[in-house]
Amino acid sequence: MESKGYIERKTVGNDRRSLHVYLTETGKKYADRLNCEFARIESEALKGFHEAEARQLQDLLTRVYENMIDIQKEERIDK
Repeated sequence: MESKGYIERKTVGNDRRSLHVYLTETGKKYADRLNCEFARIESEALKGFHEAEARQLQDLLTRVYENMIDIQKEERIDK
């Protein structure tokens, strides 16, 4: 991302081990474009859903995601 001009890294003080990463103007424009595209895709995907249905879908998908995270944690413990 740095080579494409989307971010820049800056050292903090004199400590070269500590870096802060910043979006450049190019990166901000690209992020805005991506956000617009994601919003468009989400709108298309949820076409015909009522607001309550969309919220319910999000809640269900969140629960599935949390279950998958729990499985991953359990597998790490078992090893």
